[in-house]
Amino acid sequence: MSRQHAALAIVLAGGCLLAGALAAFPQQADPAGSSPPGGIGEAAPPPLDQDSLLARQPTNADEALAATVLMIDLGRPQLARRYLERMVEFLGDDDDQLLALRDKHGPALFLRLARNPALQPLATEVLDRSNRAIAARQRDPQYLDAIIDGLAGTQEQQAVAIVTLEGIGPVAVPRMLQRLDAERSAVDRDTLVYTLVRMGQQVVPALIGSVDAPNPAVQRVAIDSLGWLRAPEAAPKLWRPAFAEGVSPDVRDSARKALARIEGTRGVESASAYGVPQRMKELVLAHFSGKADWRPDEEGLVTVWTWIPERETVGEVRMTPQTASTYVGLQYARDLLAISPGDRTAQALVTAFALAWDAMRVGWDQPLPHGDGTAHDQAVLAGSRPLAAAVAISLERGNAAAALASLQTLAEVATREELLAKSGLESPVLAALNFPDSRVQFAAATTVLQLQPNQPFPGSHRVVEILARALADSGASGLLVIDPNSPRGVTMADFISGVGFHDRTAVATGREGFRIAAERGDIELIAMHVNVIDWELTPTIVNLRADARTAAIPIVVYGPETVAGRVHRLVEQYPLVAFIIEGVEPGFVQNQVRPYFERLATPPLTPEQRADRSAAAAYWLATIARGGNGRLFDLTLAETALADALFVPGAGENALLALASIPTAAAQVRLTETVTNANADLSIRGAAAMQLAMHIQRHGLLIPNRDVALLRQTWETATDPGLQSTLAVVLGTLRPNAELSAERLLRIPSPRPPRPPAP
Repeated sequence: MSRQHAALAIVLAGGCLLAGALAAFPQQADPAGSSPPGGIGEAAPPPLDQDSLLARQPTNADEALAATVLMIDLGRPQLARRYLERMVEFLGDDDDQLLALRDKHGPALFLRLARNPALQPLATEVLDRSNRAIAARQRDPQYLDAIIDGLAGTQEQQAVAIVTLEGIGPVAVPRMLQRLDAERSAVDRDTLVYTLVRMGQQVVPALIGSVDAPNPAVQRVAIDSLGWLRAPEAAPKLWRPAFAEGVSPDVRDSARKALARIEGTRGVESASAYGVPQRMKELVLAHFSGKADWRPDEEGLVTVWTWIPERETVGEVRMTPQTASTYVGLQYARDLLAISPGDRTAQALVTAFALAWDAMRVGWDQPLPHGDGTAHDQAVLAGSRPLAAAVAISLERGNAAAALASLQTLAEVATREELLAKSGLESPVLAALNFPDSRVQFAAATTVLQLQPNQPFPGSHRVVEILARALADSGASGLLVIDPNSPRGVTMADFISGVGFHDRTAVATGREGFRIAAERGDIELIAMHVNVIDWELTPTIVNLRADARTAAIPIVVYGPETVAGRVHRLVEQYPLVAFIIEGVEPGFVQNQVRPYFERLATPPLTPEQRADRSAAAAYWLATIARGGNGRLFDLTLAETALADALFVPGAGENALLALASIPTAAAQVRLTETVTNANADLSIRGAAAMQLAMHIQRHGLLIPNRDVALLRQTWETATDPGLQSTLAVVLGTLRPNAELSAERLLRIPSPRPPRPPAP
């Protein structure tokens, strides 16, 4: 038994007897209302079974805890558990008593109890409760103020305060920085820096977040502390205050001294800006590309320390890795631009990050925020060049959120010449037509149409294909698996589809996989085995990345863990390529794929959003038809989708107009089927009849004789006067022969004589 535990048990162990001796000296109950004075959780002792080894039973939580420890040391786990239960009864809901026990005996005792299997789950629950209570107390401003005030006391008080704050850890930093206000604290700046340094590496993340404080005094405390802690991870946050223009001399000098200490150089002037922009650009691109080294917790979230203006101090914020990279990446991108204001890449990254952050902040179902100071307004004021560059780098790095927000904003300020002056992938808007995210593709297609091109351009067919897919969108996304082992490929397709893919295709060769990926517009992820054949792995990836239609489709290479090093070069050399370890459990595979894919894709559309986009697609297809742009945009590519959308609310009218502009027999047949559909809405049938009549006028009769007979039968049996009249127009366009014309003309009623004049 340890000295501490022996001390805990003195009160009780003195009366400890063997079970047989206790039988000879039975306990007497205390008189009603009497109890020993003092102690934590004092109360009348509840009854305990006669097999207890104690002569006197615990009367408060402190004694019950001592009894628990004693029973453990005596090898009586069942009794130990009963005394632990007694302690919990004494405590009730009073966490102050529990904290008093923790302060008196230390946290190690509670940890020891939690590790004893015989005391589970109660001992773990007690430990968790004490941890929650201590965490709440450590965030209490009054409690922290009392400790921080000790830093301005005697040498002994200061030592106690430092040790206490070191034990509390990072959660004390926000209040410590708030106490820099001279009106509220007598703690001087140097003492605060000394204390933060004594608290060690645990406070580095909080101090990094404090470098963005608007108060130079807080900045200098954070910077000086980071320098003395020699934290290399803090260096990127110190580059802006050290080398950007407009920084106060005191802050700049502190930052340069801190960098000199971190980098192991001597003197303020030894901190050089050489290579800083490039190093910072690499850091920003890592966040922008989703390659930052976040370590999510069990809930898939990470903790970011950042300056919170509303609290006027630093604080913790939990985010998803994608959100964290956008938030932190935007901060670093702004730092990069402050150091290198003329750098076009820095401008593009700030633009893309800022727009993506606003899109995430308000939600994907809402338009980007507009107004003074918003990312949207500042981006359009900066002109189309940074926006176009933002789109380009978003596509190159696979950042779907930034690509979408940048495209939507670029559409407001770009010109037709900017769209068509360059060809192929050099035009970011045209490149976005092949990006493997349906939202981005649709934004690119509508941007093209808003700019009203008047001459052919590469990829013009993709505009109609994208609109057609949006018109008939069921929410499905395509997965392509390439694996020479067919059963394994099918299994991997099933596993990965659990991430959110509805349409999956498995093929055996790299050549076949490339063909499918290039021909289809719905493939959003390609997974291939490391031993793919015809082509092998490297040629398959090279070809996929070289073709404009497949260049931006994310690729996951899977195989045994032993080949990870072999694939590493491809992952680093080509964008949007990752390696995962193949497995026999769906969850194991999905947990590797999900973070990679989710950072590349925007959230799935809700049913309401799909309906809105379907209506918008029909509108744009009808706009093409009205504008007579058939030579630029081949609407036959959307023929089936248009016909299927004729009865879709919100899209039917425009779909009908677009379908009627297609000069094919299939389009005329579809119009005829709509007119003769007795179950369809009369207004749609009448509108289809008018469009059918004009179609026949422009392109001649293209339907077979059986459809002509069906039209005639429908006219003869129609009961609605409006539909019957419109069908008569259709039949009139069929150029009836003389006999039929005479027959129909004779159906004109005989004229009635005019009313005779009144006598």
